[in-house]
Amino acid sequence: MFVLETERNAQGKLVFSKEKVGKKVFYLAKDERDNVVTVDSEWVWEHEYDIANLGVSGSHFYPVKLSKHFLKCEACGKPFSTDDRRSLYSKDTLYDIDICPHCYENGCRVGSEYYFVCMGCGEYSDHCWVKASDCVSDVDGGSMCKEIAEGSGWGYCENCNMYYNPYYDNCPKCSSDNN
Repeated sequence: MFVLETERNAQGKLVFSKEKVGKKVFYLAKDERDNVVTVDSEWVWEHEYDIANLGVSGSHFYPVKLSKHFLKCEACGKPFSTDDRRSLYSKDTLYDIDICPHCYENGCRVGSEYYFVCMGCGEYSDHCWVKASDCVSDVDGGSMCKEIAEGSGWGYCENCNMYYNPYYDNCPKCSSDNN
């Protein structure tokens, strides 16, 4: 994680400290070990999810005042209070990630993939953060990892291509359709 150096401008507004060299603008970025490097705006955009005090609106970025009680969502990149922290296991990165309440409840797009919390994992183990394309649907309208569905004994219905809870003897959706 990085933090871009900030200062107050003449109007008292919090802005990133910057230095112009010709037409190019440079910022000071400090890493977790307090090493300071000079970076340009291209670097800022390339590392936007790694900068704790960076807010983004369209094609503009701005400083966000953070305290020790705030984190940056590892899914959407927005700052949030540590009181609202949700730690999830990420099947992609194989480590726990911290996400904001909005991403936890609604999921979000990370790059070209849509991610959300696996509902099956929430019932049986620690929650996990998965690609929508890696999940399967169940007859009750939820989605979960295929690994959890099969590992937890969920049945698979070939007629409707959905999984169903193991406490059913057969697919409740197809059973109700046949009656």
